[in-house]
Amino acid sequence: MATEVKATTQLEIVVNRKELTAELAAAVGVVERHTTIPILSNLLIDATGEGALQSVKLSATDLSQGLTTSVPARIKAPGVVTVPARKLYDYVRLLAGDDVTIKQEENSWLKIKCGRSNTRMIGMSAASFPQLPQPTDWKAGLEADIFRAFIAKALVTVADAEGKYAINAALLEIAGSRVAMISTDGNRLTRVSKTDCSVAGASTWRALIPRKALQELASILRDEAISLIEIGETDNALFFRAGVRTLSSQKLAGQFPSYEAIIPSNSGAPLELDVETVSQSLSRCLLFSEAKTRLLALDISAGTLEMKSAGELGETAEQLDIIGGPAETFAIGFDGDFIKEFLAAVEGHVEFHFSNNAKPALFVHRTDNGITHEYVCAPMRRGDK
Repeated sequence: MATEVKATTQLEIVVNRKELTAELAAAVGVVERHTTIPILSNLLIDATGEGALQSVKLSATDLSQGLTTSVPARIKAPGVVTVPARKLYDYVRLLAGDDVTIKQEENSWLKIKCGRSNTRMIGMSAASFPQLPQPTDWKAGLEADIFRAFIAKALVTVADAEGKYAINAALLEIAGSRVAMISTDGNRLTRVSKTDCSVAGASTWRALIPRKALQELASILRDEAISLIEIGETDNALFFRAGVRTLSSQKLAGQFPSYEAIIPSNSGAPLELDVETVSQSLSRCLLFSEAKTRLLALDISAGTLEMKSAGELGETAEQLDIIGGPAETFAIGFDGDFIKEFLAAVEGHVEFHFSNNAKPALFVHRTDNGITHEYVCAPMRRGDK
């Protein structure tokens, strides 16, 4: 459904350049770079708000998701128009003045003035711009710091596979004060959880958040001034409100896999390692790993971890002191990149849990603010060299 517009006036607004640039940067994140539908390359500028605290509403969509935001403005003449989103953003962020004046001319052309710069851009009528869905039920409010950390860790194992809709997403679970986010790509699984979250609203709720929405939320939440994120829904869409920005995303069909049985429960005494130390050793080993398999071989005994790799250009081994470990030597192999990606998302100390060399291993990291990060990784068949 297109936006209904009463084009009785020609829009004219004055906005602060820095504030406009920040909101344009957020909006262009959802604009499709390559589309056969021209209006989807455009940003909707809606200056029809009333009241003493005037603001201009900006909207962008690729049909699967949309973002609305606003920027304070002096509205000289109300109106609605669309303009190529990326071109406007690229131009405005290069301007040197403090205030930007945007004035609509005939045939949806826009005149943009800032300092000594004057530009005309071609726009399009707002009549064909898709109408973005609106939330009917705000389910929950979560601390932005916690949600930001969940997304950063869960994105590592969100699948990006055509047709596998249920795992091209992360599952968000709310159960009282416990909140968890789970993702898997079929080879690995992540569960990030916190048991004492401050949750406003629903006591029990589950939702699949698509990969594209997670990536956009990660970008929005880079603003550390945002302290709360609100989550809402309709029958067909999810909504995430952070400050003046609201992201909408189509709901995915399908059921997320039953993941509880995948996470090892009785895996014996863990090994404890320093993240920085093991990351440096792993990076050196991966320089010599086989290009196709990226096999990283681990030999574990009481107090010692030996990390080895071999490829066409040579072989290497690293020995690390560990806390814990089996009484007898234990051998297992992994895709080294999988371990590297987990270690890049954590800091301090981690626990490695192994049961045997044929079953998935469990890597666990705990933060000072009560977040538990569990990472399950399937082993690879290895051959010593």
